[in-house]
Amino acid sequence: MPAESFIVPELGTSFPNSFAKMLIDYIYLRWSYTTGVLAKPVAMQGQTQELEFRTGMVSDFKSLQITTLQGPTQVKEIIQTGQKRYSMLTMVAVTLRVSLLQRDSPDPILSDMEKEIRRLCGQYQVSNGMTGIKDLIYDGGDRQYMTTDSFDKSDWRSIEKVWMWYEYADVS
Repeated sequence: MPAESFIVPELGTSFPNSFAKMLIDYIYLRWSYTTGVLAKPVAMQGQTQELEFRTGMVSDFKSLQITTLQGPTQVKEIIQTGQKRYSMLTMVAVTLRVSLLQRDSPDPILSDMEKEIRRLCGQYQVSNGMTGIKDLIYDGGDRQYMTTDSFDKSDWRSIEKVWMWYEYADVS
């Protein structure tokens, strides 16, 4: 097996998990709601609680979900100091889903979920964050109103864009 040519300096290797997995683990670990429908469950997924945290696409079987999917990566800067360093940004889409059985606006719940994602990005600190990730950059959100749900307004989603900033060093 060939040696890796890019490493994360803080790790001495590449990242062991995908960015989507790293971010959902961070969101779950730092989730601040402890009561009500948005209370952090004992486990990220598979529990009887309503709120679920996981990577991948949203499912139709849970009424409250937070999912992550990795998006594009950009090289922002290349620094040549004997060992080439790449300053990188990878976007992770965080999908928030609220599905209510009654015909009602879930806006307070979805809005609270959106605020929590913004808080987690804004208060990110390297010292108690994800090893190798220098910062989280919130890049806005977009409410998704499902076309198949135009009558009862029971399925509401928001997709929040979060950029993860990190460095790779070329050791080849």
